[in-house]
Amino acid sequence: MSTRAALIRRAKRNYFIGIRTPWTLDDEQVWDATHRVGTWSFVAAGILMIVAAFLGSPGVWAMFLGIAVAVVVPIVYSCVEWRRLHPQGRPGDTPR
Repeated sequence: MSTRAALIRRAKRNYFIGIRTPWTLDDEQVWDATHRVGTWSFVAAGILMIVAAFLGSPGVWAMFLGIAVAVVVPIVYSCVEWRRLHPQGRPGDTPR
């Protein structure tokens, strides 16, 4: 894994860098789990885009697919993980 991909995994919860969804900003555990998944999602998308660069015209669609995967997977995962940890709450609610 590249150094840059590993850097996002170690980012602490903040409002400036990282995967900033309401769910990741609300819970440190969700932040960490989402960034672990996001790291692999970004790496997989990067590999797919490198391969797609050699495919010519059909590769453009593969590049779009790679970008979509890199964006959608961490967002959906952060929501699912937050709901798993907070089944009755909404982001910003105080823990019970």
